[in-house]
Amino acid sequence: MTPAAATATVLRPATVGRDYAAVLFDLDGTLVESGDSVDRAWNLWCARYDVAPEELEGLLHGHTAVDLIRTVRPYWPADKVTRAARYQLQIQEEDPTPGTAMPGAAELLASLTARGQRWAVVTACSAALARHRLAASGLPVPEVLVTADDCPRGKPDPAPYLLGAEALGVSPTDCLVVEDAPSGIRSGRAADCTVVAITTTHQADALVEADAVLPGLAHLEFAHDSVASTGRD
Repeated sequence: MTPAAATATVLRPATVGRDYAAVLFDLDGTLVESGDSVDRAWNLWCARYDVAPEELEGLLHGHTAVDLIRTVRPYWPADKVTRAARYQLQIQEEDPTPGTAMPGAAELLASLTARGQRWAVVTACSAALARHRLAASGLPVPEVLVTADDCPRGKPDPAPYLLGAEALGVSPTDCLVVEDAPSGIRSGRAADCTVVAITTTHQADALVEADAVLPGLAHLEFAHDSVASTGRD
């Protein structure tokens, strides 16, 4: 089945309007509200590894566990970083309440699927954790799910979104990325995708590198042959 093209018309500060072959979604903070689970896991991790939680401030969204640990403990040997990251991910993978669907997520994905629109999830977490969060949130697992298991170079490197576009068989320039974090925005733009940011995790002034900023997924609607900002506050 050939997917219908989607047209995005989102305002701020300029109109971004054109056809897209695919939509690439970030997961945490974009499709799934997982902030409480993330905080719980990293607090437990900090207690085990004697790291002050304040050191992680501003780093919990949009980075792989390995990249985050390397940032706060650059002098740790590689094997210790690997073990510490695995422990951290294990906590989240075993969390019985890993997250809930963001407002508008289920409806948006259902609309895309019904229209045959290609879409994927590109996330910094593991495949097991991504599937755990999607299932717990009642959201479908896409055919293309790009995780830290697939891509050793995490956001803001362009590799995750390049891999997502490649897996869908489309050019990155024909992809619309939906993100909530500055590192993800940089990743999408470095991959030559158009990026729409939503203010679910960060304030709008932290997302200025995106092509457009919206309050949430409910403001991004896929109509019969278009994607448009509803203009709602």
